[in-house]
Amino acid sequence: LLTLDNAVFSAYLFYATLAILKTLVCANVVIPLFRVTGHVFLVPEDYSAFSTSATKGSKTASSRIDTLRRMVANDLENIIPFAILGLLYVCIQPPAAIAVWHFRVHVGFRFLHTFAYALGMQPTRFLCFLPASLVNFSMAAQILRAVATL
Repeated sequence: LLTLDNAVFSAYLFYATLAILKTLVCANVVIPLFRVTGHVFLVPEDYSAFSTSATKGSKTASSRIDTLRRMVANDLENIIPFAILGLLYVCIQPPAAIAVWHFRVHVGFRFLHTFAYALGMQPTRFLCFLPASLVNFSMAAQILRAVATL
């Protein structure tokens, strides 16, 4: 069941890893890059340690970085449930085509949501959030239905 020979599990591993990797890149590459290039330090101690005469205009807050941090928090609120539900979903042995489309839709729309969030595009952001959330609810409903009939 949880082997690479199982097409559903293999697809789950691929798409869950993509989603998690996207969040990691945003949190550990994009935000720090914006902090360094914008001379925005997380805590005053960083300002003291890294400020130079060239960075005297440094600050500890930025609306752009706050937006990116909220974007990562939103990812955590949605991708962690996807990863957990997706693994449980694999365990109920859904039809491969349906499972793969659930995974593709969720991850595809989460990528689009990231761009819409970063660029401040509403209602596009909501329209990308909704299908990904519906995938989570669909998997949860199918899991509950499968175990309720046991």
